[in-house]
Amino acid sequence: MKFIKNDLEQRLHFIDESLQYKDYKPFFTDMWDAVVLAGKHALLPFDLFQSLQRTYSWMKYYNSELESSNRNLDEKVVKELLEDVRKSIDKSLRKLRETDDLKVYDEWP
Repeated sequence: MKFIKNDLEQRLHFIDESLQYKDYKPFFTDMWDAVVLAGKHALLPFDLFQSLQRTYSWMKYYNSELESSNRNLDEKVVKELLEDVRKSIDKSLRKLRETDDLKVYDEWP
């Protein structure tokens, strides 16, 4: 759980830097992909899994939009997408904190 929380917090820094320097690059979603491929997502409460899945889906959507508009990048659209990703990350981090406070899962090895 800690590495997911850390990954999401790093993504917030990534968004801040992207907006500050107007350097729009894709998100790496390999952390979440590894969690799913390893089957660790089954250890999460469903509402937390659902929140995390939405968050990483927003990142992948941003990546696909960035890739498809590579030549004609509409900065306003990119900024709006990054804000949507940020909101989703914030929501997932709140859900992670709630879950952590309730101790409804066992720590992963």
